[in-house]
Amino acid sequence: MSNSNISLYKNVLTEFGLDKLSPEDQEIALKQLGDVIFQKVSLKVVELLPPTDLDEFNKILQVSEESEAALEFLKTKIPNFATVVDEVIVEFKQEMSELAQVAKTQAQI
Repeated sequence: MSNSNISLYKNVLTEFGLDKLSPEDQEIALKQLGDVIFQKVSLKVVELLPPTDLDEFNKILQVSEESEAALEFLKTKIPNFATVVDEVIVEFKQEMSELAQVAKTQAQI
């Protein structure tokens, strides 16, 4: 994970008050955020990969429980992969911000 991605994760933690959690709970929250972002990135790359590469990507996902192998594959097949990931993270952060705002509004009613 790049330093910019780590910073974005930490910004999400801070933005939603999760930075007040214990370090153990922050780690759990970051893992869960990472899992959601990985799923969102996976959906995005489906649009970007040609069918043959997509088949190979799916095979990697079936064989390996770890996302590292899949990430390495995507880095080699999608030249601007880091940018794609950053865009997904920013979109996710925006979605979460909007949901938090709706929840705050609902709580005040």
